[in-house]
Amino acid sequence: MLLKILIKPFRGDFMKYLITANTDIGIKKNVNQDCLSVKRIHSQHEDIVFAILCDGMGGLSKGELASSTVIRAYTDWISKCFIEIYDRINVDIIKQQWLSILYDQNKQLIQYGKLNNCKLGTTATIMLLMNNRYHIMNVGDTRVYVLDEDIRLITRDHSLINLELERGILTEEQARVDTRKNILYQCVGVSENVFPDFYVGNIEKDSVFLICSDGFRNKITNDEIYEYLNPNILSDTIIMKQNIDYLIKLNKDRNETDNISVIAVRTYGD
Repeated sequence: MLLKILIKPFRGDFMKYLITANTDIGIKKNVNQDCLSVKRIHSQHEDIVFAILCDGMGGLSKGELASSTVIRAYTDWISKCFIEIYDRINVDIIKQQWLSILYDQNKQLIQYGKLNNCKLGTTATIMLLMNNRYHIMNVGDTRVYVLDEDIRLITRDHSLINLELERGILTEEQARVDTRKNILYQCVGVSENVFPDFYVGNIEKDSVFLICSDGFRNKITNDEIYEYLNPNILSDTIIMKQNIDYLIKLNKDRNETDNISVIAVRTYGD
Protein backbone atom coordinates (compact mmCIF):
# COMPACT_ATOMS: atom_id res chain seq x y z
CA MET A 1 0.00 0.00 0.00
CA LEU A 2 1.37 3.43 -0.92
CA LEU A 3 0.71 6.18 1.58
CA LYS A 4 1.55 9.62 0.20
CA ILE A 5 2.08 12.40 2.70
CA LEU A 6 3.59 15.82 2.11
CA ILE A 7 6.30 16.31 4.71
CA LYS A 8 9.26 18.58 5.18
CA PRO A 9 12.35 16.84 3.82
CA PHE A 10 15.67 16.43 5.60
CA ARG A 11 18.78 17.80 3.97
CA GLY A 12 21.20 15.43 2.29
CA ASP A 13 21.12 12.41 -0.01
CA PHE A 14 18.71 9.70 1.00
CA MET A 15 17.96 6.13 0.13
CA LYS A 16 15.32 4.89 -2.23
CA TYR A 17 13.73 1.48 -1.93
CA LEU A 18 12.44 -1.49 -3.87
CA ILE A 19 9.84 -3.38 -1.86
CA THR A 20 8.26 -6.82 -2.18
CA ALA A 21 6.25 -8.85 0.34
CA ASN A 22 4.34 -12.11 0.34
CA THR A 23 2.55 -14.43 2.75
CA ASP A 24 1.50 -18.03 2.12
CA ILE A 25 -0.77 -20.29 4.14
CA GLY A 26 1.56 -23.24 3.55
CA ILE A 27 0.78 -26.90 2.97
CA LYS A 28 -0.94 -27.91 6.20
CA LYS A 29 -2.79 -25.18 8.09
CA ASN A 30 -6.34 -24.10 7.36
CA VAL A 31 -5.75 -20.52 8.47
CA ASN A 32 -2.90 -18.11 7.80
CA GLN A 33 -2.03 -16.73 11.22
CA ASP A 34 0.73 -14.53 9.81
CA CYS A 35 -0.09 -10.92 9.04
CA LEU A 36 2.04 -8.20 7.47
CA SER A 37 1.88 -4.63 6.22
CA VAL A 38 4.26 -2.38 4.32
CA LYS A 39 3.75 1.34 3.72
CA ARG A 40 5.84 3.78 1.73
CA ILE A 41 5.72 7.44 2.72
CA HIS A 42 7.02 9.79 0.07
CA SER A 43 8.33 13.31 0.64
CA GLN A 44 9.94 15.66 -1.86
CA HIS A 45 13.41 14.15 -1.41
CA GLU A 46 13.04 11.11 0.82
CA ASP A 47 11.33 7.76 0.75
CA ILE A 48 10.32 6.36 4.14
CA VAL A 49 9.40 2.72 4.61
CA PHE A 50 7.35 1.30 7.47
CA ALA A 51 6.99 -2.49 7.71
CA ILE A 52 5.53 -4.85 10.27
CA LEU A 53 5.20 -8.64 10.36
CA CYS A 54 3.37 -10.59 13.06
CA ASP A 55 3.27 -14.38 13.37
CA GLY A 56 0.22 -15.55 15.29
CA MET A 57 0.94 -18.43 17.62
CA GLY A 58 0.09 -21.63 15.76
CA GLY A 59 -0.49 -23.62 18.94
CA LEU A 60 -2.92 -21.07 20.33
CA SER A 61 -6.49 -20.39 19.28
CA LYS A 62 -7.18 -17.20 17.32
CA GLY A 63 -3.56 -16.52 16.47
CA GLU A 64 -4.74 -14.73 13.33
CA LEU A 65 -6.82 -12.35 15.48
CA ALA A 66 -3.80 -11.52 17.63
CA SER A 67 -1.52 -10.85 14.65
CA SER A 68 -4.04 -8.75 12.71
CA THR A 69 -4.95 -6.72 15.82
CA VAL A 70 -1.33 -5.76 16.48
CA ILE A 71 -0.78 -4.97 12.80
CA ARG A 72 -3.77 -2.64 12.85
CA ALA A 73 -2.50 -0.76 15.90
CA TYR A 74 0.86 -0.01 14.30
CA THR A 75 -0.52 0.83 10.87
CA ASP A 76 -2.83 3.30 12.62
CA TRP A 77 0.30 4.85 14.17
CA ILE A 78 2.07 5.33 10.85
CA SER A 79 -1.10 6.58 9.14
CA LYS A 80 -2.30 8.95 11.86
CA CYS A 81 0.42 9.75 14.41
CA PHE A 82 3.64 9.74 12.39
CA ILE A 83 2.89 12.93 10.46
CA GLU A 84 2.22 14.79 13.72
CA ILE A 85 5.64 13.99 15.16
CA TYR A 86 7.70 14.02 11.95
CA ASP A 87 9.30 17.45 12.48
CA ARG A 88 10.53 16.48 15.95
CA ILE A 89 10.96 12.76 15.55
CA ASN A 90 13.92 11.01 17.16
CA VAL A 91 14.82 7.56 18.42
CA ASP A 92 13.44 8.19 21.91
CA ILE A 93 10.04 9.32 20.60
CA ILE A 94 9.75 6.34 18.26
CA LYS A 95 10.71 3.89 20.98
CA GLN A 96 8.37 5.46 23.53
CA GLN A 97 5.36 5.41 21.20
CA TRP A 98 6.03 1.92 19.89
CA LEU A 99 6.41 0.57 23.42
CA SER A 100 3.18 2.26 24.49
CA ILE A 101 1.32 0.58 21.62
CA LEU A 102 2.90 -2.78 22.40
CA TYR A 103 2.04 -2.67 26.11
CA ASP A 104 -1.53 -1.65 25.32
CA GLN A 105 -1.95 -4.41 22.74
CA ASN A 106 -0.49 -6.99 25.13
CA LYS A 107 -2.93 -5.96 27.85
CA GLN A 108 -5.92 -5.98 25.50
CA LEU A 109 -5.12 -9.42 24.07
CA ILE A 110 -4.64 -10.92 27.53
CA GLN A 111 -7.96 -9.45 28.67
CA TYR A 112 -9.70 -10.75 25.53
CA GLY A 113 -8.32 -14.21 26.19
CA LYS A 114 -9.56 -14.22 29.76
CA LEU A 115 -13.04 -13.01 28.79
CA ASN A 116 -13.35 -15.57 25.98
CA ASN A 117 -11.58 -18.44 27.72
CA CYS A 118 -8.90 -18.74 25.05
CA LYS A 119 -5.24 -17.99 24.52
CA LEU A 120 -4.06 -15.85 21.65
CA GLY A 121 -0.62 -14.50 21.00
CA THR A 122 1.68 -13.20 18.31
CA THR A 123 5.22 -12.18 17.59
CA ALA A 124 5.73 -8.57 16.48
CA THR A 125 8.56 -7.14 14.42
CA ILE A 126 8.32 -3.49 13.40
CA MET A 127 10.74 -1.58 11.17
CA LEU A 128 10.98 2.08 10.13
CA LEU A 129 13.53 3.18 7.51
CA MET A 130 14.00 6.94 7.38
CA ASN A 131 16.70 9.61 7.40
CA ASN A 132 19.23 6.90 6.41
CA ARG A 133 18.63 5.06 9.70
CA TYR A 134 16.76 1.88 10.56
CA HIS A 135 14.62 1.53 13.68
CA ILE A 136 13.53 -2.01 14.58
CA MET A 137 11.57 -3.40 17.52
CA ASN A 138 11.11 -7.12 18.06
CA VAL A 139 9.22 -9.50 20.34
CA GLY A 140 9.32 -13.23 19.58
CA ASP A 141 11.20 -15.01 16.79
CA THR A 142 10.19 -13.14 13.65
CA ARG A 143 13.59 -12.09 12.34
CA VAL A 144 15.21 -9.19 10.53
CA TYR A 145 18.29 -9.86 8.41
CA VAL A 146 20.42 -7.45 6.42
CA LEU A 147 22.11 -8.67 3.24
CA ASP A 148 25.03 -6.83 1.66
CA GLU A 149 28.43 -8.49 1.33
CA ASP A 150 27.00 -11.33 3.42
CA ILE A 151 23.87 -12.10 5.44
CA ARG A 152 23.63 -10.95 9.06
CA LEU A 153 20.91 -11.36 11.66
CA ILE A 154 19.94 -8.08 13.33
CA THR A 155 17.28 -9.32 15.76
CA ARG A 156 17.46 -11.82 18.59
CA ASP A 157 14.98 -14.68 18.98
CA HIS A 158 13.01 -14.72 22.23
CA SER A 159 12.91 -18.50 22.19
CA LEU A 160 13.86 -21.10 24.78
CA ILE A 161 16.41 -22.60 22.40
CA ASN A 162 18.11 -19.27 21.76
CA LEU A 163 18.20 -18.53 25.49
CA GLU A 164 20.00 -21.82 26.12
CA LEU A 165 22.35 -21.10 23.22
CA GLU A 166 23.26 -17.74 24.72
CA ARG A 167 23.89 -19.37 28.11
CA GLY A 168 26.04 -22.09 26.61
CA ILE A 169 23.64 -24.88 27.59
CA LEU A 170 23.19 -25.97 23.96
CA THR A 171 25.52 -26.05 20.98
CA GLU A 172 24.46 -24.87 17.51
CA GLU A 173 24.30 -28.49 16.36
CA GLN A 174 22.06 -29.47 19.27
CA ALA A 175 19.81 -26.45 18.74
CA ARG A 176 19.17 -27.34 15.09
CA VAL A 177 17.53 -30.65 16.02
CA ASP A 178 15.94 -29.66 19.32
CA THR A 179 12.17 -30.25 19.31
CA ARG A 180 11.55 -27.15 21.47
CA LYS A 181 12.62 -24.69 18.76
CA ASN A 182 9.13 -23.14 18.50
CA ILE A 183 8.74 -22.43 22.23
CA LEU A 184 8.90 -18.70 22.98
CA TYR A 185 9.50 -17.25 26.42
CA GLN A 186 7.72 -14.05 25.49
CA CYS A 187 5.22 -12.93 22.88
CA VAL A 188 2.42 -10.38 22.66
CA GLY A 189 -0.85 -11.47 24.28
CA VAL A 190 0.56 -14.31 26.36
CA SER A 191 3.32 -12.87 28.54
CA GLU A 192 2.08 -10.61 31.35
CA ASN A 193 5.15 -8.46 30.76
CA VAL A 194 6.93 -8.07 27.43
CA PHE A 195 10.48 -6.79 27.02
CA PRO A 196 11.09 -6.07 23.34
CA ASP A 197 14.50 -5.46 21.83
CA PHE A 198 15.08 -2.19 20.00
CA TYR A 199 17.74 -1.71 17.32
CA VAL A 200 18.97 1.42 15.55
CA GLY A 201 21.65 1.69 12.89
CA ASN A 202 22.76 3.23 9.63
CA ILE A 203 21.24 2.21 6.30
CA GLU A 204 23.80 1.42 3.64
CA LYS A 205 23.16 1.74 -0.08
CA ASP A 206 22.76 -1.52 -2.04
CA SER A 207 21.63 -3.68 0.85
CA VAL A 208 18.51 -5.71 1.56
CA PHE A 209 16.45 -5.71 4.74
CA LEU A 210 14.59 -8.98 5.13
CA ILE A 211 11.79 -9.56 7.67
CA CYS A 212 10.53 -13.13 7.85
CA SER A 213 8.47 -15.46 9.98
CA ASP A 214 10.06 -18.70 11.15
CA GLY A 215 8.12 -20.58 8.48
CA PHE A 216 10.21 -18.84 5.83
CA ARG A 217 13.57 -19.85 7.28
CA ASN A 218 12.99 -23.26 8.87
CA LYS A 219 13.70 -25.37 5.79
CA ILE A 220 16.16 -23.20 3.89
CA THR A 221 19.69 -22.09 4.75
CA ASN A 222 21.21 -18.65 5.09
CA ASP A 223 23.30 -19.43 2.01
CA GLU A 224 20.15 -20.11 0.01
CA ILE A 225 18.52 -16.91 1.25
CA TYR A 226 21.61 -14.95 0.27
CA GLU A 227 21.88 -16.63 -3.12
CA TYR A 228 18.41 -15.48 -4.16
CA LEU A 229 17.95 -12.25 -2.21
CA ASN A 230 21.36 -10.56 -2.17
CA PRO A 231 21.37 -6.98 -3.50
CA ASN A 232 23.55 -7.81 -6.51
CA ILE A 233 20.73 -9.74 -8.21
CA LEU A 234 17.68 -7.83 -6.95
CA SER A 235 17.71 -5.18 -9.66
CA ASP A 236 13.93 -4.68 -9.79
CA THR A 237 10.72 -5.73 -8.05
CA ILE A 238 9.96 -8.37 -10.69
CA ILE A 239 13.11 -10.30 -9.82
CA MET A 240 12.47 -9.73 -6.11
CA LYS A 241 8.99 -11.24 -6.38
CA GLN A 242 10.18 -14.17 -8.49
CA ASN A 243 12.95 -15.05 -6.05
CA ILE A 244 10.79 -14.67 -2.95
CA ASP A 245 8.13 -16.86 -4.54
CA TYR A 246 10.80 -19.44 -5.39
CA LEU A 247 12.04 -19.58 -1.78
CA ILE A 248 8.48 -19.90 -0.47
CA LYS A 249 7.90 -22.79 -2.88
CA LEU A 250 11.21 -24.35 -1.83
CA ASN A 251 10.08 -24.29 1.80
CA LYS A 252 6.80 -25.96 0.86
CA ASP A 253 8.58 -28.57 -1.29
CA ARG A 254 10.64 -29.41 1.80
CA ASN A 255 7.43 -29.94 3.80
CA GLU A 256 7.42 -26.78 5.85
CA THR A 257 4.09 -26.98 7.72
CA ASP A 258 3.92 -23.42 9.07
CA ASN A 259 2.62 -20.28 7.42
CA ILE A 260 5.34 -18.55 5.41
CA SER A 261 5.76 -14.75 5.29
CA VAL A 262 8.48 -12.37 4.14
CA ILE A 263 9.10 -8.69 3.47
CA ALA A 264 12.14 -7.59 1.43
CA VAL A 265 13.33 -4.00 1.09
CA ARG A 266 16.29 -3.26 -1.18
CA THR A 267 18.06 0.07 -0.75
CA TYR A 268 19.58 2.09 -3.58
CA GLY A 269 20.58 5.65 -4.39
CA ASP A 270 20.82 7.90 -7.42
